[in-house]
Amino acid sequence: MMAALQVELPFQVRKRILPPRHAATKAAACKRSRPDDNAHASHPPAERQRRQRDGDLADSLAVVRRGTGASAGRVEWMIPASSSEQHSFQGQQRPRWIGQRAVTLPDLELRVSSIPHGGLGVFTKVPIKKGTWLTEYGGEVIDVEEARRRRHDGEDTHIRSCGYMDICLDARVRECWDVDFYVEHHMIGGFFNDAHGSPLETNSQYVTVDCTGYQHPYEEGRWVSKRVYLRATQDIPAGGELLASYGTTYHGLHFN
Repeated sequence: MMAALQVELPFQVRKRILPPRHAATKAAACKRSRPDDNAHASHPPAERQRRQRDGDLADSLAVVRRGTGASAGRVEWMIPASSSEQHSFQGQQRPRWIGQRAVTLPDLELRVSSIPHGGLGVFTKVPIKKGTWLTEYGGEVIDVEEARRRRHDGEDTHIRSCGYMDICLDARVRECWDVDFYVEHHMIGGFFNDAHGSPLETNSQYVTVDCTGYQHPYEEGRWVSKRVYLRATQDIPAGGELLASYGTTYHGLHFN
């Protein structure tokens, strides 16, 4: 059922982190191999789900240290406020609009989540007002059949529907979509953690919005007429972690 494709997993399930590279190198890597490689296909489904649920905190901390060499828990990726966006792989810049309004996405940070074993989480550097647009949910644009195949293979951990039945987004970290890609484009929605099972409270939600036409900024990125953003559902103080619910379907599949 496609309902299961409208929910996400936090960052801790991400398997591979590659060093920063030039966009041309990323494109070459995409041409050489499928982004959704089968490096972990040898694990039975139950083991894959366990790894997805529990994550690997050691790997997450290693990723954090790669950012600036600071100790674990400190800020390692800074996502500056953004009022423009890259349209297409060729690097065309244009103002960022959501609906009929020009929007500036706020200053955010990636650092170790306040949720135990949550890997990296997204934090705000500035006070956030309810209703503020926070960031975009970016990644590889795929069709429904490919989304179903990845779900069958246990690779649906970051797949989210774009709100209509033929297009989904896969926000995993892979060759063409490393951490720097998401940070550079303010598309870090896939790093939001879910507060389910913790004493913390959800403070943001996924919102699908119509657009006049947008080509995702990677080679062979598809044109879409809908995009997914995160929006604050309450006031959030500076330094607070941004948390969104992955939905009851996901909770039933992965958190029980």
